[in-house]
Amino acid sequence: MNVDLLSQRENIENTKEHLNQLIRQFHSSDKLGEVVEAVGNCSKGYENVCRYSAQVLNKIEANLENNFDSIQEKLSLWKRQTLEIIADCQDISGEEADINGIIENLTKLKNDTNRPREWIQEMVGPFVM
Repeated sequence: MNVDLLSQRENIENTKEHLNQLIRQFHSSDKLGEVVEAVGNCSKGYENVCRYSAQVLNKIEANLENNFDSIQEKLSLWKRQTLEIIADCQDISGEEADINGIIENLTKLKNDTNRPREWIQEMVGPFVM
């Protein structure tokens, strides 16, 4: 959207130049002054919209970066914890209670596999159209 707004700058500048040419040709017309003022106001409004658009774009980018960093931290922690659980489950030469604990840990891990997908969906959800 910001790129589209910036691409219109040339059109506005051309319109202003055309108006200046009309003023030079018809410098005695009272109505032309009103048109010049209206175009000047339009140009100022356009510049304000461009400025606000850039600010909004910057805020969206900063928010995305923050969300990405947060989710990246969650994923790294989740992965580290998952690898620790898997490493702990490698030794099956224990008592029945130890083996049942391993099975319980693996079941929890299996049930927890959708969390990373949910985190990613939470981040991109508002931006998917």
